Amino acid sequence: MNNSNQETTDERLDRFLKNPRKALWTIAVPVMIGMAAQTLYNITDMIFVGQISSDAITALAFNIPVVFFAIGFVFALSRGVTAVISQFIGARSVDKASMAAIQAVYISLVISMIFSIGGVLWGKSLLGILGTPDRLLPLASGYIRILAAGLSFTVFNAFFRSIFSGEGNTKTPMILTTSGVILNIILDPIFIFVFKWGLNGAAYATVLSQGVIFIGYNFMVFIKKKTFIDILNIKIGFDSAVCGRILKIGIPASLSMIVMSLGSALYNYILVHFSPDAVAAYQIGTRFDHIFLLPTLAVASSVLALVGMFFGAKRIDLVREVVRYSYVVLIKIALVLGSLFYVISPWAIQVFTDNSDIRDTAVSLIRVMVFIFPFIGIGIASSQALIGLGHGVYALLLACIRVIFISAPLASYFILIANKSIEWAWYSLAIAAFVSAIIAYTLLRKIIKDHNGHSTVNVAA
Repeated sequence: MNNSNQETTDERLDRFLKNPRKALWTIAVPVMIGMAAQTLYNITDMIFVGQISSDAITALAFNIPVVFFAIGFVFALSRGVTAVISQFIGARSVDKASMAAIQAVYISLVISMIFSIGGVLWGKSLLGILGTPDRLLPLASGYIRILAAGLSFTVFNAFFRSIFSGEGNTKTPMILTTSGVILNIILDPIFIFVFKWGLNGAAYATVLSQGVIFIGYNFMVFIKKKTFIDILNIKIGFDSAVCGRILKIGIPASLSMIVMSLGSALYNYILVHFSPDAVAAYQIGTRFDHIFLLPTLAVASSVLALVGMFFGAKRIDLVREVVRYSYVVLIKIALVLGSLFYVISPWAIQVFTDNSDIRDTAVSLIRVMVFIFPFIGIGIASSQALIGLGHGVYALLLACIRVIFISAPLASYFILIANKSIEWAWYSLAIAAFVSAIIAYTLLRKIIKDHNGHSTVNVAA
């Protein structure tokens, strides 16, 4: 215990065990608010960039898969930290949780160095490989180099957030994330239009806001001591067993993000077969998916933390209960938002661009994907529950099924070989989401059943 006015780990765990459904919302709501702020920034950022020029927004669209790859890899890897810490908290082993947090810092340092150096040196080449037109390459590469130079802040922030999430504390990350997003929104128009830095200004605003969030996390961990873990009073050192446990869960999950980012890049390559405007429409249309994913990922993050805690506490019955409850919640969210997006998308898209071709194409994407929202929710919740149980490899398997074996081959055939209309690329995405959700649900159901007969596993060992 770091502060006497805070509840202990045992008190928080007992509170979650007593009412799992309330615990889901306790964790999910702050995540949802933080993600809402981040989504608001993503939307406003695209609006600001769209006001520069159509070339600027298209250059940003070609950057998105690269950025998604780096950030997605880091956030997925950090889920291994959340899973391991939550399991140790559930097993009432705070010292082990603290050691896991130390390993998270080491991992952050290594990953940030690799990605920053790689992005600065080879970002332009990667954008060229991914099909960025030559006339847009200087604009796009300037953006990615600036982001890469400051990527260390984002990496450390992701792992700090995973430490808090593993303890069931999502309020602190929410406050820090929201503060950083507000700063980013303020800096965007200043750097882009006042300083006349254009697209590069958006990148500088992102790096600076992430740096402020990084300072905030260090203040909360080392000065305010808002965590149960106590890094400073635990023997600093490399623990191969704990680190290996984090990587065993996190690496497959992070590789799944690589697969999905490659899938997004491949879709850019396929869609540029029509025109660069089709790529921009795809990236704008997926912003509505991101709005749906906001509450979906918040609930799924809660599922990950609670499943880890309940598994550590040897309460498989509560694992089953919280998963079932999350399905009900996510299906309701999907039906409400899907219906709303179907109706308002023709008007809402006008905020992003005045290009009628881009608007019409984006609307066609949205009006296909809303029908698959319930299955996307089930698939994501199931995948996060599997990670919470320590089965990160299944997140990789599911991503491969969705992207490599279904959506990419189908879209390539329909568009590049059969010369179908662009809607067939959207149908390919929908089919892949449906099939992978069914597989995820089936896998999770089997594993929970298997664990029910082996509830004496000592996760704190």
